[in-house]
Amino acid sequence: MLNAASPIGKDLDSLADMVSFGVFPGLLLVAQIRTQSMGTGSGFWTEHIHFLGYLIPAASALRLAKFNNDTRQSQEFIGLPTPANTLLICALVWIDKLPLQWCFVFDSTFRFSIPLALWIFLALYLPWMLNSEIRLLALKFKNYSWKDNRFRWLFLLTAAPMLVLGWHAFPLIILNYIIWSFIYNGLSSASS
Repeated sequence: MLNAASPIGKDLDSLADMVSFGVFPGLLLVAQIRTQSMGTGSGFWTEHIHFLGYLIPAASALRLAKFNNDTRQSQEFIGLPTPANTLLICALVWIDKLPLQWCFVFDSTFRFSIPLALWIFLALYLPWMLNSEIRLLALKFKNYSWKDNRFRWLFLLTAAPMLVLGWHAFPLIILNYIIWSFIYNGLSSASS
């Protein structure tokens, strides 16, 4: 609003992002793993497995620092953006807690129960995805033309109908985002 930018402002923005999109999803993942691993036995692994969730804040800090200093990320992201990572974790936690009756399409009390193995997989996979060299679409529109933004528009057009699933849609939307990014990468590298 003030049209004022400074390096310290960028760093403070990343610090705020670190709390919202690093610490918060990491703590959610720690809580999910801890809750599900309770009662599965005793031993070092069972009592400490939830610490894997702390990889999310560490990887998010690295991701945000890389983003601040990487000039390649003006038109696209390299690695999974931290807000998308947070949205995925929050949606999965929400889905794990609520019956499907909260979904707009279904009228039942069926509950998804996300297994401990998936939470552990996410605690290991998402930190890698955050800092991978995989190019993903940035949803930054410089104009609204089809020619310049066709993959952004295709992502939005295929994601919008999924919203009828409520919170259950967000993991599918993130997957849809990654798929359209791979198609974009494949076609743009084939044309160059």
